[in-house]
Amino acid sequence: MQKESNAISNVSGALERGIREAASTLKLNIKQDELHVIVLAGVDDTSHALLHVLSSLRDKYRLKLTTLYNGSAKSFEMKFFEQLCARYGTAAVIEPINVQAPAPTTEQEKAALRLAQFEALRKNEKANFGISSQTPRDNAELLFSQLLSSEMVSEFQVLRSEDYRRRIIRPFLNVHPRDIDSFVAEQGLNFIPQGRAIDELTNLVRGRLLPTLAQSFNGDTLCSVNRVAERIGRDEEFLWREAITLVDNDERAHALSFISSIPTSLTWRVLLLIAEEQVGSAAAMLSHDILREIAVRIAKWDGHPALFEATATLSYRFTEEGELRFEDANPQQGEIVAEFHAKSPISDFGMEPTRLDVPGVVVRQYDDGSAVSIEARIVDAQSSFAVSTTAHVDGNPHSMAKAYFNLDEVPSFSLKVRERRLGDRVQIADGKQRKVKRLLDERGVPSMLIERLPIVESNSRVLWVPGIASANFAHPGGEAGSLLELSYRRRE
Repeated sequence: MQKESNAISNVSGALERGIREAASTLKLNIKQDELHVIVLAGVDDTSHALLHVLSSLRDKYRLKLTTLYNGSAKSFEMKFFEQLCARYGTAAVIEPINVQAPAPTTEQEKAALRLAQFEALRKNEKANFGISSQTPRDNAELLFSQLLSSEMVSEFQVLRSEDYRRRIIRPFLNVHPRDIDSFVAEQGLNFIPQGRAIDELTNLVRGRLLPTLAQSFNGDTLCSVNRVAERIGRDEEFLWREAITLVDNDERAHALSFISSIPTSLTWRVLLLIAEEQVGSAAAMLSHDILREIAVRIAKWDGHPALFEATATLSYRFTEEGELRFEDANPQQGEIVAEFHAKSPISDFGMEPTRLDVPGVVVRQYDDGSAVSIEARIVDAQSSFAVSTTAHVDGNPHSMAKAYFNLDEVPSFSLKVRERRLGDRVQIADGKQRKVKRLLDERGVPSMLIERLPIVESNSRVLWVPGIASANFAHPGGEAGSLLELSYRRRE
């Protein structure tokens, strides 16, 4: 038997390690479970190499492949892509960049829209994770483009080999470009060379700067820059986690005095997280320049209320109480814009907001065989077991829980079940708001369980965190003849 070349071994080995590590992180049994993978590919050489290796691994692992192409809409490229998918027996999904969204003006914005489309497809297909064909070339190109256009190192956004928050792995970031070139040549893989980028700066870096550096100075330039990007990525991850901890665990996070006191490296991140908490995906419209401008105004705040325009549809104000409040004048537009600043470490297990009928039940099942359910029904207040007027929480988030609520305060058509969100608060005794994350931490709930613990909301307000807290606005006291009973069960 002919021994495989180093290029084949390095390319195949990197992809296989990536799959195994992703499966382990997501608690999947790689020997027994079917792994449904979304392949983010195009028509270039690395995309063909990725599909080629994945196809060869089907005999070893139970891989189900769906390939997403959202590049240009040129007919010859789409036809080539369809031929690739047919050759390797993968389902093909062709989605050019959403023309209804604001037109992307840079490669970074285009990449953001690609990620948003990938996540929508992953949820719809109930796929486990995605695999991208990005290489050190892409990381070097991204880093140089930002270096030439940015004034602040903190603005850099780099590619990570494992981005489990977004359920994307990029195994080829760990492979030398020469190995990928050799692999494609040895296997005789045909492809369409990478075309021109949307913005001229990226074209300059891609077509002139990086080739010149590699040819005239150092052939390993791409790998060296990629290693720098990895270092920046680790620093970025640390800073984001620090910012998330501040926003999620400090009750003063919205206070202008608090924001002005935190380190400069965290300020714009904290501002963006606050905006995401208050206006959702519309926060994606806030550029670094806008966030820096907000930070400067906060530092100069004179104690008087003020209203400012951030974008055409997004404004922010300093309240009389000294807090920062973002306001979105066009919520629908915010849903169109890709959430490319989504930095929350909370894993997404596909728990889309789902209506909870009364009576009715919502069940969520996961890849590892576990499941959670929320059941709603109406019970007679007198016949139900002793429901205290002061403590209407029973059970725990680990197995089962039950809670009762005043039907007059909770319209049956208003109930939804969803995952926890950054900044969730629940109104407890005396109308006081407590952060859900802090309550979970105080109870010592492990992160894996937090990610899968359903939240019940009523009219967009948190009503119940199973086994943890119930909203005081729907307290089951008074002379009500009937109550709303919510039951939670978790099965391993």
